[in-house]
This record gives sequence, structure tokens and C-alpha cells, in this order.
Amino acid sequence: MNNYVTQSSNEKMIELQNQLISMRRNINMILGSMKLMSPSKREELNEIMSFVSLIFELTTDQIKGPARFPKNIAARRTFSYIAHQKGFKLVDIGKQLNRHHSSIINYLQNFEMYRYNYPEFAQELDSCFEKFEVD
Repeated sequence: MNNYVTQSSNEKMIELQNQLISMRRNINMILGSMKLMSPSKREELNEIMSFVSLIFELTTDQIKGPARFPKNIAARRTFSYIAHQKGFKLVDIGKQLNRHHSSIINYLQNFEMYRYNYPEFAQELDSCFEKFEVD
């Protein structure tokens, strides 16, 4: 009986150690994916957002909001394109816009088509591209 209790205790101990190892791996994986953006990069992203909102005559809340008006979408696409050209990660761009990174992928993939289908925003795009030196 005593041998059974000891073996059972050892098995429980091993199981708890395995759970602890698994939890540590999960925590490290989560922390590794949460790499923080440097303050200077965050400031640069905010500068892009401020300029795009100024040029499109929208508030940053309107750009980040759920509205699907052509002007709001054009501002989001423009911001995403410029930020991506400047080397920002899709996830960081998405966080700035309150969007999933897959939305940013869509904005970028369809940017040229959108650019030519909405020529009324050409002046705004040119101003933003000139300011941030992107094509």
C-alpha cells in the first residue's frame, strides 16, 4: 500500500511538472509575440495618422471607426500603404486602425485598384506620398 501511495505521488508530481513546463512555454510564446514597438516608431506611426487625417479632413477617430464611406476607406488605405512602405508590421498598422492584420492585407492588395477607381482622392494621395516620400 505504501509503495502504491509513493508511486501515485510521484506520478502526480511528474504530471504537475509537465503542466508547469507547458505553461512556461505558452507564456514565453505569448510574450515573444507581444514585442513592443519603440516609442520613436509609435511616434512615426502617429505622425502618419495625423497627416492623413489632416489631408483627408477627417478625425483620427473617423479613420479608425467603423464607417465605410469612400473617404474614410481611402484614408485607411492610404495610411496602411504609407505605413507599410515605411516598414511597419501589418499587426502594428492594424492596431493603429483598430483592424485585424488581414484587413490591412486586403487594403494593400487592392490599393492600386482602389486608387484608380476613385480618382477624386488623387490629390490627397499625392500630398501624402510626397510628404512621406513613397511611390
